[in-house]
Amino acid sequence: MIDEKLIKFMKEVEGFHGDKGKDVEGDGILTFGYGHKNYDKKDFSGYTQEMYDSLLVDDLNKAEGRARQQFTNMFNESDEGLDYSTNYETYDTLSNDAKAILIDFAYNVGNVRTYPKLSEAILNNDWDTISKEYERPNLGQRNDILYESYIAPNMVNNKVFNAVQDSTATPNLDIIQESIQNK
Repeated sequence: MIDEKLIKFMKEVEGFHGDKGKDVEGDGILTFGYGHKNYDKKDFSGYTQEMYDSLLVDDLNKAEGRARQQFTNMFNESDEGLDYSTNYETYDTLSNDAKAILIDFAYNVGNVRTYPKLSEAILNNDWDTISKEYERPNLGQRNDILYESYIAPNMVNNKVFNAVQDSTATPNLDIIQESIQNK
């Protein structure tokens, strides 16, 4: 599920660090490209923009693999003889926006399991709770952009859906009209 919207989002929130790298977290490990932690001390001199873009997609695919496995393990029983589940249907049926949130968490903090309320809300498609549980400490701008890109659009959809369910009430009709006007 690595689409252009997610790539654009990651580029914006991670910022770009070229061939000199940057110690973003103050741990002595340089970050290159768009959030790639250089644990292996690879030489990035001579890397082109295309190479950094490819590195980002590779890193996002790895983050999605972690998010998919971690989320699956939270809500499915382990396979017989294994300490993890390989039934990914729970993750695979999530909306692209829900998956993008989980991928961002896996990419940025490494583990979606440290946010069980958020994960439970994503499982239940509960965007009101997602809107309350998505914030990570010290990541103000990243949190804001995540909200605007992936959460807010779903909040509007939930309000419209609820208004359509009870379309006889005037306040609900106002929500529908406001949503249509904002498109």
